[in-house]
Amino acid sequence: MIDRRTFLASLFGITALGGIGAIAPPEDQGEAFGPEQKGRLPRVSVIGLGGGGSGICRALQPRLSTFPGDIRFTVINTDQEALERADRQGAMKTLLIGTRSEGAGFHRADPRHGQMAVRENREKLSREVEGTDIALLVAGLGGGMGTGAAPEVAEICRAAGALTIAVVTMPFSFEGERRGTIARQGIARLRGAADAVIELSLDDMLDLQQRQIRASECFLQADDVVAQVTADLVYALAGEKAFSLDRNSLAGVGRLHAGFGEVRGHEGSGREAMGQAVSCPFLPHGALRRASKVFVTIAGGEDLLLQDVTESIHELKKQLPEDSTIIFSVNKRPELADIFRVMILAAGTKNAALPDNVVPFRRRT
Repeated sequence: MIDRRTFLASLFGITALGGIGAIAPPEDQGEAFGPEQKGRLPRVSVIGLGGGGSGICRALQPRLSTFPGDIRFTVINTDQEALERADRQGAMKTLLIGTRSEGAGFHRADPRHGQMAVRENREKLSREVEGTDIALLVAGLGGGMGTGAAPEVAEICRAAGALTIAVVTMPFSFEGERRGTIARQGIARLRGAADAVIELSLDDMLDLQQRQIRASECFLQADDVVAQVTADLVYALAGEKAFSLDRNSLAGVGRLHAGFGEVRGHEGSGREAMGQAVSCPFLPHGALRRASKVFVTIAGGEDLLLQDVTESIHELKKQLPEDSTIIFSVNKRPELADIFRVMILAAGTKNAALPDNVVPFRRRT
């Protein structure tokens, strides 16, 4: 296998890393290979909160069917019937918390119930995440369970020593102003509790799908989008890869803006996939121009070409400020034969105005 420095030199045409779009090589990213060097992959816990989190876990499991590491799925709810519907196959652990049989969720939309249920069961949940290296919380915000429970569960996971990342959805605008307000209050608390939070607006998802979504399938489509982001994170952080996305570099980064792209293999697929990612509707206007740090996960099959990786990274660097840092992961996945997939996570996006001489890469209509 090619050594790290030779790979980096050939990949980016550099011998010293710095300057515009500085790229941190794995050996300079702290404990970049973590437990893998000690004979095991990190232990991952995926925790679905409420009805939304249960649906995301169902969509996520097939995407991780070939994942080689130690991964556990747990869904948590205050509603027994919802838990039974969530896991008819018996493939996930279900945890009933609280004493309100009617639940805290969609129709009640009272986050205090979800919050109190977690606090009352803190010891049980602490045992559940014991030994976890990476905790990924998935939920839909705007209701009672996911919104109220997510910050509390995030605190429990961090107290157990796990890198804690939340991937959550903000509600469709048609769901009403009250749910939107509850979701905004919940995301503010969650940002202070988790190491990193990836929030995906469901209204933006309509742009991603060119608004060609049947009304009856909108929430299933939302589950699938969150599942894709979460699966890419699992492989980047805990899978077998050529280069690791360092867990330490994600600790405490706060809010992350996500963009992703996928192209079936052909000449220029890396450049094309990155073009999709930087123009992804989930990325706010100008977010990359204000990013201090960008995490990049690149995945493909055994046929993943160095040239495509190179072109992909160079395409990204065109959108970044001079003092930004790129931290990347490259991993091979058998199910991605002839596919180039990339996800970017932008951190430290300040609310400064764009310089006059910068032409935005995308305009919203």
